[in-house]
Amino acid sequence: MNEWIEDEYDNNVYAMTGWIAGQFFTEGLERLEGEEVTWDSYMTALESEPIKNPFGGIIDYSNGSRMGTQEMNLSKIAGEDTW
Repeated sequence: MNEWIEDEYDNNVYAMTGWIAGQFFTEGLERLEGEEVTWDSYMTALESEPIKNPFGGIIDYSNGSRMGTQEMNLSKIAGEDTW
C-alpha cells in the first residue's frame, strides 16, 4: 500500500481497511477467471481457500466461516483539542 499511497495516509486506519477491502474484493473476482460473475460463483470463489491479508493474517470464508481481520493498526491523533 505504501508504494502508492501518500505519506499522510500511511498510518490511517481508514486507508488500511479500504486497501484490505479492495484487495479482498478483487481477489474474489480474480478467482472467477473465465467464469460468469454471479453472487453464488463469487461466494464459491471466496470460500475456495483463505485470502492472505496484505497487512497480516488471513480472511477465511471456507466451510461457512466468515473470519476476517481481527486486528488493525492503532493510531493516535494528537491535536490542540483533547477529549
